[in-house]
Amino acid sequence: MRYMGIALMLLAAAPAWAGEKTATVKVYGMDCPSCAKGVAGSLKALPGVKSADVSVEKAQAVVVYEDTQVTLEQLKKRIEKSGYTTTPKKSD
Repeated sequence: MRYMGIALMLLAAAPAWAGEKTATVKVYGMDCPSCAKGVAGSLKALPGVKSADVSVEKAQAVVVYEDTQVTLEQLKKRIEKSGYTTTPKKSD
């Protein structure tokens, strides 16, 4: 019975171990509010993304996500799939 109580406590604590994270990702190539809205919508469509605040002026996306469901790399790939880059373009 004691082991059952320990198991129940561990199950109840599991959500506390889930990692809600916030990532700030630079987004290059946006030049209008519609661009930012499109990127935000694309990010929010990913499972595990709780919020996405995208700013043209700051050239960035601030994303709150569950790291047990989505990775930072997946967030960057989604931004790039939307037609923007997450790394600065190299000058010649």
